[in-house]
Amino acid sequence: MTRNRWRVSCGSHAVVLLAAAWVLLGPASTAGAGIRLTPGAFCVQGVAVGERVDVEKLGGVVLTVENTGDTEETFKLEAGVPSRMGAKPVTGYSDIPDASWFKLDPDTVKVPAHGSAKVRMVIKVPAGDQYANRHWLVAVSVVPTSSAFVQVKLLARFQIETVSKESPAKTPPGVSAAPSRVFMKRITPGLKDSGRFVVFNNGATEETLTLVPFAVPQASEKQDIAPTPGHERLKELGWVKLSTERLTLKPGQKGEVSVSVNVPGDVKPSDLPYEVLVGIERKDAPLEFVRVTFDN
Repeated sequence: MTRNRWRVSCGSHAVVLLAAAWVLLGPASTAGAGIRLTPGAFCVQGVAVGERVDVEKLGGVVLTVENTGDTEETFKLEAGVPSRMGAKPVTGYSDIPDASWFKLDPDTVKVPAHGSAKVRMVIKVPAGDQYANRHWLVAVSVVPTSSAFVQVKLLARFQIETVSKESPAKTPPGVSAAPSRVFMKRITPGLKDSGRFVVFNNGATEETLTLVPFAVPQASEKQDIAPTPGHERLKELGWVKLSTERLTLKPGQKGEVSVSVNVPGDVKPSDLPYEVLVGIERKDAPLEFVRVTFDN
């Protein structure tokens, strides 16, 4: 399967469509059949907390379930916590705390032979600052209900990034950072600018964290951290400096990290906004990251 990216930007919100997912089913009869789900992966950014977010209204995105077989089939869709559904993890994203926050409408579709059906997606994250600045993964399974088919399910993974908030009144358990997005001026010759974020340790043990800037991953067959729509990946990581490359935080402690950029004066001007990531790494734990976007 070829991996493609389409980008849809809606103000402070963005949806990045990454791929289509499909699976062939082995039928009990001799007729061939299969399911195709489009998009099979996407990343929605800037999701508000405490509000109902319709992904179709946000970025014009709906799920399309295609029946490539020769007979009508009914398919059941279910949103779930990825690790409980056997879905592979995606770097930088943790399981959504509650899969009921991701609604599918309808969750059962009857699809004619060589036809398709549309399914809307609605995200409703509860109110609370502890849900801001989060990077989550939700899994969606598609299963045919007919007994004529071997029960093979299609499993897709969708990335959700909640709204960035600079000074949250409450932060989540474990290690987190706020804001999840730092804004700087556009890259121009001789630019000097800076920003900041805070890392929190709300876990039960002391954490030693390594901080490192890295470029947004390039498009590939692997589902990865998605770029912000309309932004180019900043490859000149030497321009970006952190005030510290290591933090040791006891339970309940926090540490501030400054990010500065120093662009050489002979750089060719560009009208495009750029983006770089700052990874927050710890041993035997998922990666946390902060986006730094140069678009002010």
